[in-house]
Amino acid sequence: MRFKILAIIIAAALFSACKKDNKAKPTIMEVTVQLQNGTILSNTPVKLLSDQQRISSNPIAVGTSNASGKIDFTVTPGKTYYLFYDATSNKIINPVDAKFIVTGTFASQQQINSSPFQSSTTKVGDPIYQDINGDGVINVQDAVMGAVSGVAGDTNKFTLTLLGSVN
Repeated sequence: MRFKILAIIIAAALFSACKKDNKAKPTIMEVTVQLQNGTILSNTPVKLLSDQQRISSNPIAVGTSNASGKIDFTVTPGKTYYLFYDATSNKIINPVDAKFIVTGTFASQQQINSSPFQSSTTKVGDPIYQDINGDGVINVQDAVMGAVSGVAGDTNKFTLTLLGSVN
């Protein structure tokens, strides 16, 4: 009987020690920034956005790719993140990876008229896309790469591929 109790206590101690180690390790999101042809892009700023409330262009972090095209963000496991490249040059996020954030559906023509311009064919019932860059127009410059999330204690690797040429 004492052996069983001792075995349970040791197992519980080992299990809780493992849990503590996992929590102590930071979760890293490693992003490689490159062109579609595989050319590594250094000195390229990328914003990390979160959907904790409403996604906005106010990032929770901003990183700039190093000479290897890498950016490391420390993230919270289980939360959803989006990578945003502010298309200030002639590059955009590869449409294969890009998505637009939907915040609801249009309920009236008045709501359509008072929202950022989406298209001339927008109608009641269409999705409302978020104007990430705040320019009043929904277009490819509002696209994000997401949804990406981290696993506790791991380094999670993502590639942000941009279309366009090197400036």
